[in-house]
Amino acid sequence: FHQLSGGTDGTVQLWNVPGGITPPQTFESATVLEGHAGWVLSAAWSPDGTRLASGGYDYTVRVWDMATGAALAVLDGHTSSVESVAWSPDGMRLASASSDRTVRVWDAVTGATLAVIDGHTSAVQSVAWSPEGARLASASNDGTVRVWNMATGAALAVLEGHTGWVGSVAWSSDGTRLASSGGADSTVRVWDATTGVVLAVLEGHTSSVESVVWSPDGGQLASASRDRTVRVWDVAMGTALVVLEGHMDWVMNVAWSPDGGRLASASSDRTVRVWDAATGATLAVIDGQTEGTLAVAWSPDGKWLATTGFHGTVRLWNVPGS
Repeated sequence: FHQLSGGTDGTVQLWNVPGGITPPQTFESATVLEGHAGWVLSAAWSPDGTRLASGGYDYTVRVWDMATGAALAVLDGHTSSVESVAWSPDGMRLASASSDRTVRVWDAVTGATLAVIDGHTSAVQSVAWSPEGARLASASNDGTVRVWNMATGAALAVLEGHTGWVGSVAWSSDGTRLASSGGADSTVRVWDATTGVVLAVLEGHTSSVESVVWSPDGGQLASASRDRTVRVWDVAMGTALVVLEGHMDWVMNVAWSPDGGRLASASSDRTVRVWDAATGATLAVIDGQTEGTLAVAWSPDGKWLATTGFHGTVRLWNVPGS
């Protein structure tokens, strides 16, 4: 298995994570993709796994060819840091969320700006496409989650309930629900994506929740928190099934493997951890980074992992024995 992660050392790094390995392991850098100036805050794979998008403190989104490591495009237009990037399901568009309070939609091939979405009154921390590609969801420091019609750019819903900034938003696989992670209130909320009704409030974290992600089957959620833990939740029951402990500092991001069997988490303790999603057992600890990590994302085929950091490069890593 491979995984992508983004971090405070300004890099995106790619890791090869074999199933069932026992830490510690030795990791060797395979490729370094250079271009960003400063921290890289987010990274995402195209649906077909051939490209990588990354966004950072230099106000840009960069698109990389994963076969050659070449930069295919540099998308300029934001006037502040790019906090989140997301591919449309068909791989033809990119969406980016920025501290400039906007969401931008780009043609992923030409780099042309297709739309600038205004409405949030503070920094936008996260953006996510609905599974059918007709809607976008965005989460902001203004305490709201907003759902947008991508045909018209109009706001379909404004979801209010968090008592502070919202750090992450994610769609369920069937597109009927949204999950969001709260900063000040330390909760995860589940919403009806059409009506905006709160379906569940998941409580248990003791500090701000930085990231939330659905399991591929839509039955569970995983959340990452500054309380140094990852929690796996049964959405129907509203209870924590597993609490993953091992990080020594804030956990900034969590991602589910495509097959649903593993979780990966990125932490400011300079490690990425890979966990058995059912038991919470640690399968691997990736500690070859010089600074804390901020984001993690599995490739569509589950074969690659990348990390990001302060110095503005994308680092691709190979795990021995894979």
